[in-house]
Amino acid sequence: MYHKVIEEYDFNDNINTTNIYKVINKIKETKEFSDDIIKAINIDIVAKNLQLLKQITQGYTLIKEHTFVMQIPYCEIQNSQIDDKVLVQGICDLIATNQNSTILIDYKYSQLSENLLKQKYNKQLYLYSKAIDYGLNKK
Repeated sequence: MYHKVIEEYDFNDNINTTNIYKVINKIKETKEFSDDIIKAINIDIVAKNLQLLKQITQGYTLIKEHTFVMQIPYCEIQNSQIDDKVLVQGICDLIATNQNSTILIDYKYSQLSENLLKQKYNKQLYLYSKAIDYGLNKK
């Protein structure tokens, strides 16, 4: 649910509880999540993460929910000698780009340690970075 709130938030808006509740109410209308899940949202956590994202991406052009489809050699995904190309598709949560750099941001809300998160999602982020390299011509 936190992912959905951040996904739907307009980063041009001021970050405050009123605007966060507007997003939550918009999501509530879709009935995509139960009332219990919506009530469990900690507004302070949402606000803290939005502030961090705004700080990190200041001065960048933002691309939200960037869908990609690409072909990549199988051996780049798995430890294998097979170099046949396979189709990979996904959605990058947020890409912040300017003339000098590109930042890939994938929203995660977890109790795992930073090291375990990196281990768990390393391959996913690698594939997303490849998609950005090829799809946005950023290297």
